[in-house]
Amino acid sequence: MKLPKEFEYYLQKGVIKKQAPDNPRAEFLIKESERSLQGLKNRIDVMGIDEFNANSIIKDCYDIIMGLIRAKLLLKGYLHLEILPMKERFHILKN
Repeated sequence: MKLPKEFEYYLQKGVIKKQAPDNPRAEFLIKESERSLQGLKNRIDVMGIDEFNANSIIKDCYDIIMGLIRAKLLLKGYLHLEILPMKERFHILKN
């Protein structure tokens, strides 16, 4: 199994850029993750988990976790370029 690289590797490769902390955007991501989690809990309470919805529940969990990770990066002053449109990614990488 190939393990993730150290954080510094992604900074050097330009996948993550240092910037000023973006508290409003981070707070938005946190609130969206909280709302998604509550919606997921409600859906599980009503429908339960079975072979037909298990995969979509896992995808929802992944999205919630990634939203919280991105929020933490923004609070610490980092920008993960995959959340930007492709045009903006190229602009940042060139500079």
